[in-house]
Amino acid sequence: EENEICDDSTFLRVIKQFATPSDEEVTRSVQELQIEDIVAFTELYREAVMASFNAATENILKTIRHEDPFDDRHVVAAVDFTHVPYHVWPWIDKDEKIPKAEYPPMVSGYKEDGEIKHGYTFATITIVGNDIPIILGIEPVKERSAWEPEDAPADSKADVVDVLLDRAQQYVDLDEVLLDRGFYSNEV
Repeated sequence: EENEICDDSTFLRVIKQFATPSDEEVTRSVQELQIEDIVAFTELYREAVMASFNAATENILKTIRHEDPFDDRHVVAAVDFTHVPYHVWPWIDKDEKIPKAEYPPMVSGYKEDGEIKHGYTFATITIVGNDIPIILGIEPVKERSAWEPEDAPADSKADVVDVLLDRAQQYVDLDEVLLDRGFYSNEV
């Protein structure tokens, strides 16, 4: 029975081959790209995803705008940083401090319940209140990690919050913004 089920990546390759016109080349998977290509790919992918996200947000707001949901109430937004676990060890040899060269550049180390974990980090700004929350913005966050060089780029929480506030204020006037206690220790 196990031999009758193909791996997910095999299935996706077959689907891509069927979907690609015969005069075009089948697009490579992320795993087949070189690390330099992955960084460029990540930025292009982010731009495409964000364009779709922003269009969806605008559609949601246009749909409810006729009800004037923001005109007669105190508009409160919450900013949250969220970690999505990545379960691959970043080191070839931690004692010798030799990191994996091919480790995804956006994966960071973080602490959760006192335990060091690895994962992708993103920040969101969401309108909260009486009804269904509406996410107005999302940003990937690059944090510096122990396996990276000292001069590795990292995003400051303050800059990420500024970007999220700018994005949210394109759609609605905010009266109040909620931040959790982690922001107070990071000079945001």
